[in-house]
Amino acid sequence: MKKLMAVGLMALALASCGTSKKATLSDLKGEWDVVEISGNKVNGDAPFIGFDLNESRIYGFAGCNNFFGGLDKNAAPGSISLGALGMTQMMCPNMDNETKFTAALGKTTGYKLDGKETLKLTDAEGNTTVTLVKRGGKMSAKDLQGEWRILSVDRFKSEGLEAVPTIWFDTQEGLVHGSAGCNNFNGSYTTGDKQALTFSPLAATRKMCQNMQFEDKLFKAFDNVASFGAMADGRVGLFDENGKMLIELAR
Repeated sequence: MKKLMAVGLMALALASCGTSKKATLSDLKGEWDVVEISGNKVNGDAPFIGFDLNESRIYGFAGCNNFFGGLDKNAAPGSISLGALGMTQMMCPNMDNETKFTAALGKTTGYKLDGKETLKLTDAEGNTTVTLVKRGGKMSAKDLQGEWRILSVDRFKSEGLEAVPTIWFDTQEGLVHGSAGCNNFNGSYTTGDKQALTFSPLAATRKMCQNMQFEDKLFKAFDNVASFGAMADGRVGLFDENGKMLIELAR
């Protein structure tokens, strides 16, 4: 009898361990890449969505236009409304992703986590409308070693510059150097728990180039970097304290 009772308690314990907790707004913090819309994989210019809990707002990129809106912090866990978002009005050659994405958001009434780094938005019947993967996935500080191309700063792309913007991490010495697109820079950095990353004030040369906009944005972004993390296709993101991607890197 005791043996049967012990087996029964063990089964109950295992069932409890397998039960996932209800997702709450705190689980949404940061930015997420859209990987599937209504069960179909996303190709081309992928949308993303960001949740800023400090300012109670939603923002993102739909594939052509940027969107924005408020976030109801008093909503029940697992419940969300994304049908009343504002959006810019640009026209792009390919609007396919955006059309499908905005239609899916209009049907979305809830959300649930699938593991720690996958988020599923759901409709009123519980069907998945959009599948997202968290930006800033797990990686070691040692994985930063070497040279990276700087693809964008605050979604401003590194195009039409005198030199390719790059950054080189020396993980043994905690040093960085690179090109901001016009001037070269160097300095030091530190990493910590939860993939924390901060840069020291960086020294730079003082050359003037025709296009300085990207470089100005980059140096301001370095001051606000708080963490790093893996992204899709081998890319790496550098993020601020709210999980917003500031700098996008690739090999």
